[in-house]
Amino acid sequence: MQKVVWKRIIREHELPSSKISFSQQCIEVEGIFYVNQNLEKLMLEELRNSCRPGTVGGFLPGVKQIANVAALPGIVGRSVGLPDVHSGYGFAIGNMAAFDMANPKSVVSPGGVGFDINCGVRLLRTNLREQDVLPVKDYPVMVKPDKRGSAVLVNFY
Repeated sequence: MQKVVWKRIIREHELPSSKISFSQQCIEVEGIFYVNQNLEKLMLEELRNSCRPGTVGGFLPGVKQIANVAALPGIVGRSVGLPDVHSGYGFAIGNMAAFDMANPKSVVSPGGVGFDINCGVRLLRTNLREQDVLPVKDYPVMVKPDKRGSAVLVNFY
């Protein structure tokens, strides 16, 4: 078996926060993406192609989507593009962001959780409060359909 030797092949690109962005809004935080040489070439080529006159249709380039996420209200830290980043629906696929939920202007975006292909990430809204959930948060549960086909949580305890 061959020993794996890790090299730094990831390139870091920063989109500085400023009063100018790819959208009409101000970028609130930095945008950053980490890619290898192959994906770097594709990301920047996609961006160049979208800026050519007469270009219409298609997805907004991943780099622009990272910048647009960096302009969302309530974002904290950075808008981060992970090494598999590519164009998505609003958020780039592989784009990660955190929001201050104490800020009333913060957003929760279904586009940020993979609604298009049901990729295993979920966005749930509930009327439960933190004090309702904390005592049972570590209990294993199962979801199964009831007689009408609605989802029911079944507790193992």
